[in-house]
Amino acid sequence: MTSQESQEPALADLDEVIRGFLSRNKYLHEFRLQKLVYLAELLAVQEQEERLTDADYKPYMYGAYSEDVADTLSDMKPDAATKATTHHGKLVTAFVEPDKNPELDGTVEEILDRVHERVKDTRIPNDDFGEWSKESWLYKNTPFDHRMNFLRYRDEASDALGQDLSRFDLEED
Repeated sequence: MTSQESQEPALADLDEVIRGFLSRNKYLHEFRLQKLVYLAELLAVQEQEERLTDADYKPYMYGAYSEDVADTLSDMKPDAATKATTHHGKLVTAFVEPDKNPELDGTVEEILDRVHERVKDTRIPNDDFGEWSKESWLYKNTPFDHRMNFLRYRDEASDALGQDLSRFDLEED
């Protein structure tokens, strides 16, 4: 199922959310962007009771993974400043700056700012970020390679959502 088939409402366009994270960082590659967007999705579900984007995620080998994020980054690559690097022994593309400024509303900007600051403050290594996503309730309660339903947190496991966000001190007060 692609994001266009997703029935969950979203606060922002995935492309703009990715550009938002790129504008807050000097250097990001897909693996970390995947986890940043996933974390921001969890925060949006907790605080707004809505999805941040319409990107489909699924449990995958290195944690929560979205083909929509991968496709969006691939589409951005020709126009973005990039640098070749390695991750998990593979050659990957790191984005060193966005190719244009994102157009985000205040609520989305606040979510991205908070995620960016908390991840920066915790200095979580990429592998730990991937492991954190694997430990999340949604990852554990979705069959491997099947679409995650983020709103299950709201409907079935709000306590688990708070625990998943507690790693970054993002849970509601």
